[in-house]
Amino acid sequence: MSDLFAAFGVNWKLLLVQAVNFGLLLSALTYFLYKPVLRMIDERREKVAEGVRTTQAALALGARHGIELPIALEMSEVLAGRKSPQAAIRDLMGRRQKLEHV
Repeated sequence: MSDLFAAFGVNWKLLLVQAVNFGLLLSALTYFLYKPVLRMIDERREKVAEGVRTTQAALALGARHGIELPIALEMSEVLAGRKSPQAAIRDLMGRRQKLEHV
């Protein structure tokens, strides 16, 4: 085997050390970067899914109490596929300003 490495000019000891270093780096990156990023993505996905599920409930609650919810309404239109996100933003930004009651 060492004859084969010598024929190609490869130092097998250096190759072994580099392979071990690569394995250590791969495990460190997996532990410190890959898994935390996947966890953050999963948390964000859960928050988005919750927002999708609660949009219609928020609109119904607003209607029951006579409260206008323009952002929730536009979001509902986007989620239903009746409006593009760009059109929803344009409509929200183009709304006439009025006094908000708290």
